[in-house]
Amino acid sequence: MIKNIYVFSKAVIRRIIEDQNYFLNLNSDWALISIYGSPTDPAIKNKKEEQELKDKGCSKILYECFGDYTKTDLEYFQTNYTTAANHVKVITIEQAKEIVHFIDSVNLQDTTENLVIHCHAGISRSGAVGLFACRYLKLHKKNLVELNKIHSNTYVLDLLSKVSGIKKSYKLFWKKLSSYE
Repeated sequence: MIKNIYVFSKAVIRRIIEDQNYFLNLNSDWALISIYGSPTDPAIKNKKEEQELKDKGCSKILYECFGDYTKTDLEYFQTNYTTAANHVKVITIEQAKEIVHFIDSVNLQDTTENLVIHCHAGISRSGAVGLFACRYLKLHKKNLVELNKIHSNTYVLDLLSKVSGIKKSYKLFWKKLSSYE
């Protein structure tokens, strides 16, 4: 069962892979949601690096490729740039469903107490998924460990909420989240 959610940047994941500043001293298995914006630039480059993470306790990894955009951003780019659809990757309903399913499946595992989520900066996309997971799992906000200040992508939050069935607004998210135990 997930007890803690960590939101990191790509650089932190790279350091974990390379054993630099390996400070994730997790006592149990952990799972990872790896969010990257370009198929040519994932944080985890190959099977060897994936194995490095598994050797450090990572029991399960979900890879998702989407940029830090909203649907409004996509519409703007499509209107103003003819090749935007090839370059601007917005989170899809299918990806949101995969993330929710991944969180559910990890939460059912007795030994996996930690969910690690990363994107490029560890602020917007991973922050949105981290906030969503905390709310979805009804965890207290102290269970969300972040290195950077989170400024979550509201489109990602809204889409995850929609596919999971959470109907409440995130406007008062932190206030409401603090009441969960």
